[in-house]
Amino acid sequence: MSPMVLEKFLRYLGGNRSSNKEIKVGHMDNNFREKQACIPGFPPSKMKQIQMFPDNGELDREKFFVLNGDASNLRPTANVLDSTGNMINQWTVDGNKIRLTLFNGVTLLKKWEENEIISRTTGFEELEQRGSWVDPKTDFLNVIWGMYVQRKEGTKSGYSFFSRSLRHNKDIHDGMGGTAYKGNLDIEGSLSVKKEIWHTGGYQFSKKYQATKGSIFDKRIGYAVGLYNFVYDDQSLGVCVMQFLDELCDGSWELKYLRCDKENMGWGKLGEGGGEKFGGKYDQLISWGSPKVTFRWDNSVTWFDSPFAYEFEVTNEMISTAKNAPLIEPR
Repeated sequence: MSPMVLEKFLRYLGGNRSSNKEIKVGHMDNNFREKQACIPGFPPSKMKQIQMFPDNGELDREKFFVLNGDASNLRPTANVLDSTGNMINQWTVDGNKIRLTLFNGVTLLKKWEENEIISRTTGFEELEQRGSWVDPKTDFLNVIWGMYVQRKEGTKSGYSFFSRSLRHNKDIHDGMGGTAYKGNLDIEGSLSVKKEIWHTGGYQFSKKYQATKGSIFDKRIGYAVGLYNFVYDDQSLGVCVMQFLDELCDGSWELKYLRCDKENMGWGKLGEGGGEKFGGKYDQLISWGSPKVTFRWDNSVTWFDSPFAYEFEVTNEMISTAKNAPLIEPR
């Protein structure tokens, strides 16, 4: 393998590298909690020790948890006993377009800072070379994020958890910041994936798969999404998308969905509707990291608790699983 190809793969897979471009952002003390257990089988990364487990009892004062969309008035709403008999605080938030953003505990961006980064990024080729929106040493890349949710009102739209983006705003560099893989959980209990190559026109949708025995309406359930990069044996690049459920709410997370987006598999649109809009491939892989993850739901009342996000260790077993996993099926 040539040194150039090797460098490309190392950049793609992530690691403890410095950004080759100075990006000035706000930084915070990395004093987040490490007491919460991670999803079994997906240990935290030893190379990139980036994780966020906010104190669920202090979300109203949690400075890393940012409200976007029209979300407002984050507040406690109920208490529930967990499987060990401990009382868990449930929270809710007002608004029709809820976007709850959890940063990595190191970098906290204001909206104008995100706009500035997006505006001065030339396109997808630069993002691939940087390996990250802000800093590959501290941005989430191979990441799992989730929370416990309970839908109280509204059944038309479910939950959409996404990462690998900055601001989803069509007025900032024509929406280039809205790159993301999105895990989707419907109230009927089905799982699907959306790839957003840019905002708001570069959407790709997958088929749905039923993951629960019935509706999850008014049931507290754990939902988490995971992403990691890997390289196929033919040296094609891939992104593995995973979705987990904890239906018993006792930490017994189950992997319910695992499919992959592969370089040149054709999951995109030609021309302005795909990655070519920003100098990439029409079926562009979203291969770069971001300092944040986002939890979304619309037009509903949802109670939630225990949000988390952490960079995890990608093992050889995970890479082998991804290489042999089915590709994402377009809708």
